[in-house]
Amino acid sequence: MKVVIRADASSRVGSGHVMRCKTLADELRRRGAEVQFVCRDDPGHLIALLTSEGYRVAVLPAADAAESADADATTSVLGGFAPDWLVVDHYGLGEEWESRLRAHVSRIFVIDDLANRPHACDALLDPNWFGATTPHRYDSLVPRSCRRLLGPRYALLHPLFAQLRRILPPRDGLIRRVLVFFGAVDSWNQTTAVLEALRAPAFAGLAVDVVVGHANVHGAAIEAMVRDLAGGALHRKLPTLAGVMARADVMAGAGGATTWERCCLGLPAVVAATAANQEPFTAAVAAAGVQHSLGDASTLTAAEWAAALRDFQRSPERVRACAVAARAMTDGLGVQRVAMALWPAPIRPRLRRADRDDGRFSDEVEAADALWLTAEDQYGAPLGTVCAVPHAQGDTIVDINVDAALVDDGVRAALLRQTVGMVRPGFLRSIRHGRLRGDGEGCRSLRLTVLTDRTSWLNDHLEPLFSDWFMQGHAVRWVHDPADLLTGDVCFLLGCSMVLTADQIRRNRHTLVVHESDLPRGRGWSPLTWQILEGAKRIAVTLFEVTLATDAGPIYLQTWITLDGTELVDELRARQAEATVRLGRDWIERYPSIAREAVPQSGEPTTYRRRTPADSEIDPNRPLRDQFALLRVVDNERYPAFFRLGGARYVISIRKEKAAG
Repeated sequence: MKVVIRADASSRVGSGHVMRCKTLADELRRRGAEVQFVCRDDPGHLIALLTSEGYRVAVLPAADAAESADADATTSVLGGFAPDWLVVDHYGLGEEWESRLRAHVSRIFVIDDLANRPHACDALLDPNWFGATTPHRYDSLVPRSCRRLLGPRYALLHPLFAQLRRILPPRDGLIRRVLVFFGAVDSWNQTTAVLEALRAPAFAGLAVDVVVGHANVHGAAIEAMVRDLAGGALHRKLPTLAGVMARADVMAGAGGATTWERCCLGLPAVVAATAANQEPFTAAVAAAGVQHSLGDASTLTAAEWAAALRDFQRSPERVRACAVAARAMTDGLGVQRVAMALWPAPIRPRLRRADRDDGRFSDEVEAADALWLTAEDQYGAPLGTVCAVPHAQGDTIVDINVDAALVDDGVRAALLRQTVGMVRPGFLRSIRHGRLRGDGEGCRSLRLTVLTDRTSWLNDHLEPLFSDWFMQGHAVRWVHDPADLLTGDVCFLLGCSMVLTADQIRRNRHTLVVHESDLPRGRGWSPLTWQILEGAKRIAVTLFEVTLATDAGPIYLQTWITLDGTELVDELRARQAEATVRLGRDWIERYPSIAREAVPQSGEPTTYRRRTPADSEIDPNRPLRDQFALLRVVDNERYPAFFRLGGARYVISIRKEKAAG
């Protein structure tokens, strides 16, 4: 995949745009993408940093160009590169620029956090948080087809933050070390105001880390103040802030791009808005209890910083609460999520065991013996979480949560199938958080139950059916004992040899069974096997309503299996399972109208008896050709074919292979 990134850094706009784009570029390159940058040669640019990291950079001349001129210049430097994605992170570029580039790129991805202009893009990222309004800020600014990645779960953080998050202990609320950082520029020279505040006797003994941005014109004065501050340490050109943030107990700084880095590590902060566009965002995050905001940085004094830091110092409980609230905002894995959204290859989901305390699981589930799983794509990017909780009756409740902005129905279904496989030989009691399509799309959530014999071979084939129902928003319960039947909408008896009482039948609006015969002919036991022995090559599979009379209820649906006479038991079962799943899926999709379409059985009934292991006996005195039908239906493991000779019993195993030549 080819990617071009258009972003600038300068003494005026700072380094945040380029640095977060570089984080995304690093992840895309790790996955195998070819990434190039387009940057202007403004004072304070980071072109040398990008080239030192191995990125090709097309340099535009320093200028405050109009969108049209910037678009033409960008088109010119693209040459014949023809990127699959054009990423633009620039406050000065919008719909006009994007429309001009449309003919030269496949898709456009916008990174924005202002929501103040329209965009002509295929996907958009805004990692900032504004409370309940967050999902709607771009409703009138992007096409309806645009995929929106909104909120701090998509923040583009350096991978080191997520790594440190996993090993940092909970913060105790005591302030021993302060981090001071106001971005690359610090236009209002608030670093010196904070350092002046920290000279107060109340802060004696604190360690202070001061980070000076590459475009901060006050660097010399700050360096002198740090030298005079006991416990002070000056840092320049740090590759990331992860280390100093991990060591700090509180931060004094700007309410901008570093917000989500702080939150990932649970670092409380006193912040000020160093630009007008930061003010609403900084206030919203402060209202969530993540930080204390002092408002506009342009007028703040050292005394105001000292008072705010002193309040934190006096209240360890408040500091701890801020740390918890901050940590809940983001897990630091946003760059992987964004890369997944841009990546062209299909997602191949996988599940891995995870610790309960890795911070990704709901606090609603507290069972100590629960199975905790993390869902990831093939590159390790997070898709969601799975929790399987065992219950006293041997049931298992499975709680599946996935990222709806990234994961389609196929991935959800694959995760469910994997989960079902991992919790067996137990079984699903129910699936929570299953409504994935809203009622507005015509979906009615049903309470579905499937009753099967615990040892039925059909159990291994039912996951696709459960997945489909789950995807449609239905609650699914899988049981192996009629005593476990609860009140619900529909119960399916599949691979079930048990007979239900009238009360058990009435517990659901409809109790349905799938039977492999053209009813009323072929009622009773093992109808497919008996028909194979009779030489049948076309076998009906019928879905009907259960009544107290065996296999006598009205018929809803029927399909047919066509055979060529060579299939062995595994192939026969696969065909039977496919037909069973299809009938169950079709009935639910057509409900409730199909409930009025039942047709009474007609014709003369016939009944098959129950088969026993003795029915698998081969006559050694007859040709195998004459007994091939019996060999086709024997189960090599449970009911193998056998013959008796010379007072001994001999077991036969059969399998099909391609003929040589």
